[in-house]
Amino acid sequence: GGEGAPAAAAPDAVTSWLQRHTEAYHTTLAKLATAPNARAQVCAVRLSLAALRGEAEESRLASIGQERTPFALPPPEKRVQDLLSELLLGESWSTHVVQCVMNEFVSDFIDVRHYVVCHLRFCAEQVGKAALAGAADAA
Repeated sequence: GGEGAPAAAAPDAVTSWLQRHTEAYHTTLAKLATAPNARAQVCAVRLSLAALRGEAEESRLASIGQERTPFALPPPEKRVQDLLSELLLGESWSTHVVQCVMNEFVSDFIDVRHYVVCHLRFCAEQVGKAALAGAADAA
């Protein structure tokens, strides 16, 4: 009875390891996207969005039963939001990274365009609410 438990635990350990490292990879790329080096920024954006494309394909195949994913992946819009938030809040970002995002991803992929515009709208709403709250506090 108990002999199967260690074998069953091994896939769980691998799945947990894979999930932690996938998240660490995306977090690292988001941080690298705001590095002082413009090439590093562009490279991070390209790698991040390539990984996003791979995850979206993996999820699509899993949804039609052609592939099994070891763990639930976050929705693609969450990945785009996280990356965009890092870019917007970063101390340094270049026109190169903006051109990369806009020319290579926003203009070519309607879903990425939708995620970016929706997140920018959300950010603008938050800034507006904070400004109104600040004005009300000052009055």
